[in-house]
Amino acid sequence: MKKIIYLLFAATLSVAIIGCNKEETPEETCNNNKRDNGETEIDCGGECEPCPFPATLTASVEGLTYVANTAGGSQQGNGISVSSSGTGGGDLFFVFSGVTENTSLPITGASVDVGDDYFVFEITDTGHVVITSHDQVRKIISGRFSFSARDYYNSNNVGLIQNGTFENVRYSN
Repeated sequence: MKKIIYLLFAATLSVAIIGCNKEETPEETCNNNKRDNGETEIDCGGECEPCPFPATLTASVEGLTYVANTAGGSQQGNGISVSSSGTGGGDLFFVFSGVTENTSLPITGASVDVGDDYFVFEITDTGHVVITSHDQVRKIISGRFSFSARDYYNSNNVGLIQNGTFENVRYSN
């Protein structure tokens, strides 16, 4: 009886050791929706495919080119807000409703502060975003945008923000 118990113990221990020593392959860890195994972001970097390039955001603000130094976002209900800091200390912010790709989505709030101009999106202003790609696992979006906004100091002056693009903007919940 002692031999049987000893053999069962040895067999159980062997199975446990073999099971614990099994390492996951990159094919397994690079598609598990987790940041593990030396990955830089979820399922990319390290032994996985390279991660997307850093975020970029550009736009024409009243005919002047705005280029963001940094850009990021956060989930806002059923939409996403995007904010950036750009050249010369300018800031650009917009929030849109929805996350459907290749569809015109309404901008519900925005502001831009560039040079001596500060424009704020008001209820009579219009704007839209078109998401061209959306990685819901890594929470990265890219797309195009444009909107009008009122001069904060003179509401009769309407500013146009056109030809806006954003690429690889990461957002959080």
